[in-house]
Amino acid sequence: MNTYKFPVQAYLIQTARLQGAEDLTYRRLLDVYYMTEKPLTLDVDLLAGKVGMDLDVVEMVLAEFFTKEDDGYHHADCDKQVAGYKHRVNINRAAAPLGGLVRSGKAPLKAKPVDKPVDKNPCERFQDFWDAWPPNDRKVARKQCEDKWRAHNLDLEGTKIVNHVIQMKSSEDWVRGFIPAPMVYLNQKRWEAAVVIGAKRRIL
Repeated sequence: MNTYKFPVQAYLIQTARLQGAEDLTYRRLLDVYYMTEKPLTLDVDLLAGKVGMDLDVVEMVLAEFFTKEDDGYHHADCDKQVAGYKHRVNINRAAAPLGGLVRSGKAPLKAKPVDKPVDKNPCERFQDFWDAWPPNDRKVARKQCEDKWRAHNLDLEGTKIVNHVIQMKSSEDWVRGFIPAPMVYLNQKRWEAAVVIGAKRRIL
């Protein structure tokens, strides 16, 4: 914790009897507690070195204001503040993707919706084209055909293309099985050719 609430009035009441070194030791021990966000180490020699105070003074302050437990020296007010701080951190971390920090128990702001980019080359008629194409072993490369459709903005001619495919299914060539691959059809813009019904077979 970089900052913490300090109850000045309560502290003065509790520590009025402390001498200068004792008061300074207590304040430094509190700072260590909040900086590490955990109980003070049971190694009192190490602790005295951290706060730069005499060992006997550190022992006296620990005995009067802290509670010795298996995992270290606890302080009720410190534990409460640290627990509250960690709780807020976890909430803010979870709320960050939703639009920012949570403060004073308020609900997180909802993330501002991101406008979806406008599809300049829609592909709404491609499915009609693909469904209209007769089943055969050359009906392959759907993804590549769709990319071709989108890249050349063929939705603008979608109705014409689909109607042409439907008509071609009745042509002699297609009835006899001379059906091109969809990609060949698109690459060669075959919908621009006239549909001949009952004509002599042509190779597409």
